[in-house]
Amino acid sequence: EEIGAFAPDATLIAEELHGGNLNYSFHVTDGERSVFLKQAPDFIKCIGEEAQLHRERIKLELSLYERWDHLAAEEGRCLPKIHGFDEENMVLVMEFLGSHVLLDEALEAAEAVPDGVWSNLARFLGTVHARSHSSRVEAPQAEEMRKTFANPVLREIQLTYVFRKCYEDSNNLAGGENHRGVALGQDQALMAEIEFLRSAYRGEHTNDCALCHGDLHPGSVMINHTTSDVKVIDPEFAVYAPPGLDLGSLVSGILLVGIANVFNRKPDPVVGCVRAIRCLWEAYSTALLKGGVSEDNMRQISQDAVGFSCCELVRTVLGFAGVRGLRVESAEALERAKEAAVELGRRCILERAGSVGLGLLADALVDLS
Repeated sequence: EEIGAFAPDATLIAEELHGGNLNYSFHVTDGERSVFLKQAPDFIKCIGEEAQLHRERIKLELSLYERWDHLAAEEGRCLPKIHGFDEENMVLVMEFLGSHVLLDEALEAAEAVPDGVWSNLARFLGTVHARSHSSRVEAPQAEEMRKTFANPVLREIQLTYVFRKCYEDSNNLAGGENHRGVALGQDQALMAEIEFLRSAYRGEHTNDCALCHGDLHPGSVMINHTTSDVKVIDPEFAVYAPPGLDLGSLVSGILLVGIANVFNRKPDPVVGCVRAIRCLWEAYSTALLKGGVSEDNMRQISQDAVGFSCCELVRTVLGFAGVRGLRVESAEALERAKEAAVELGRRCILERAGSVGLGLLADALVDLS
């Protein structure tokens, strides 16, 4: 009644939606109108009550939505409408995106994702990153964002699972042997680059930070194939950090699909993925330039994006990313795909220093096919 979505005497039906790792989510409807309800418990949902986590994380998510909406009002269609927030119960009520599908589901189903989806998403990201970039705002404003979006607890989770555990633990999250990751952990040159990216994610590279989603894999994006409408969701990992983090996380999902297509022997296995990567960079870099970001910063952003993308690719393939993984049909082909993915990630991390844009990743996919 308070949010005005339903009549006071409406009979409501709530259906739990499954798939998220941290929070509970529900589709609430009266049969005609619908809202999406998200609640943050004081633990990590996919693990259980023994894994305690602060409920206030959902307030930071709301804060990012508000900041991004202010930064890119003309691109606001890329954010879901917020109906209301119940701070006592840590419940966020948002637009229900019934006409949209998750981008990762569309990619894995081999559905053609329109170029307009990639360009709309990249233009939005480039706009909010440019307008919050540490080189484009006053120092006090950058410091305020750095403090407000420090997000230490969830940041530490990423620092642990993306940049460390997958190279140290002898077993992955499912209990499988992690010999590939342990071997990578012995590669000193690779580990030096991983540490560089880790320090960047911590926010230590203060000349290249922006207001980031923090976990922008394709499961955090919803799309409408007909209209090319895009909605960015689930920014509870929001941080003031290198903008290449968001772009890299997004591209990591495209890499996973392209690699799986190769080893599932799909026709033209990487054509759509390569096209998506190139489309993303073209629209994203154009928005950065329009926002006044320097070519030197753009070069660093692209190199960081390659690095973060491959860190996410490698940790996912090694079994440290929850439900995400390589969708390869045969067990024998899956092992070969994992080997190829890890090597692609290792090579691109080491070779990214001389690259501009995301061509290194696109070319690596083409070579693999």
